[in-house]
Amino acid sequence: MQHFVTLFHNVVLTAFYLIIMLSVLVMVHEWGHFVVARLFRMRVEEFSLFFGKILVRLGRRGNTEYNIRAVPLGGFVRIAGMEPDDISGGRPILEVVGQGMPDETGRAAAENEAPKSAEIDPASYSSKPIYQRALTIMAGPIMSIVLGYFIFCALGFTVGLPNADQLTNQVSAVITGMPAQKAGLRAGDRIVAVDGIPVHTGNELVKLIHARPNQPMSILVDRKGRYIPIRSHTIGVQVVERLKNNKTRKVLQGRLGFLPQIEMQRYALVQSVVQGTRITLQDLRGIIVSLFTKKIRENVGGPIKIAQITYQAANRGFSVVLLLTAELSISLGVINLFPIPILDGGHLLLLTVECVRRRKLSVKEVYIAQMVGLTILAIIFVLVTYNDIRGFIPVTKTP
Repeated sequence: MQHFVTLFHNVVLTAFYLIIMLSVLVMVHEWGHFVVARLFRMRVEEFSLFFGKILVRLGRRGNTEYNIRAVPLGGFVRIAGMEPDDISGGRPILEVVGQGMPDETGRAAAENEAPKSAEIDPASYSSKPIYQRALTIMAGPIMSIVLGYFIFCALGFTVGLPNADQLTNQVSAVITGMPAQKAGLRAGDRIVAVDGIPVHTGNELVKLIHARPNQPMSILVDRKGRYIPIRSHTIGVQVVERLKNNKTRKVLQGRLGFLPQIEMQRYALVQSVVQGTRITLQDLRGIIVSLFTKKIRENVGGPIKIAQITYQAANRGFSVVLLLTAELSISLGVINLFPIPILDGGHLLLLTVECVRRRKLSVKEVYIAQMVGLTILAIIFVLVTYNDIRGFIPVTKTP
């Protein structure tokens, strides 16, 4: 019963963190679009927290209406002349596409029927110079990256940043389906001995486990002041080890399947900014490089993997959740710059085409681009979700 209560608590906490994290990430991203659009005197019609039907109308300031909607996930900003609905006469784009693309005659007739005042709206996104529209689009991804950077810097001089070289002998998370979980090891356990050998640091612990591939193991854990003996059996994982002369060799290492707690190191204010900059640049490089390697399947995750990582982070404490939020925010900024219509990078691609051609895309061309973007995103979503399910029980290079 206690196990069920704990599991239920962890699932609810994970869902809460997911909703808060994703909402904050999306709202900050959209706020970037909002600020720059207002800077260039574009008419921002709505800024909403969440999606779906309007629950609470917070009021109107200037031309912008502020709302809280029903579906608790993310949010959006609607800039006049930018959304697909503006092009399709207020109807969803899929509905319009289903009825067929408007031909040149039909579009000309519609333009002739429209009042002259509606043809040129100086506050519309589409009426602004290309550079203003491009900066408005780029502001979202930039704000996402800035948010991640700010979180790293703030954590540096408050609770600290993880020092990967300094591991503790405390269990941070247990990998599902691995020997550690089957033996009863739990997050929060402090391993004090392995086969009778005392351990005081995570590095000592990792070294002892790695030296025992495919062997039975006796573990003594400190669980909230109670010492509990645990019997387990490691698995053997073949890894490539780099030698001092730059040569490599394959060795078999033991694995139990848990993540040791990483020691958090606090910095002075200036040094925390330096460390935040280093980690942000490292993350940006890592995200880009990981998308062009043979191990892309291991590096890319979808909603299931994000939920799984959030579950692990929730069990490790609020500071770890903040670290995950920073990582996701930077990832959101980079991914949104991909040149796929619907994403910000897709808008920038269309603006580039417009700049090269020296004329705006027709309604039909916008429809086609949007549909191509939707199709690509749908395929990517299916692939990453399948990959998440396929790798739901990972074999990691952890003790």
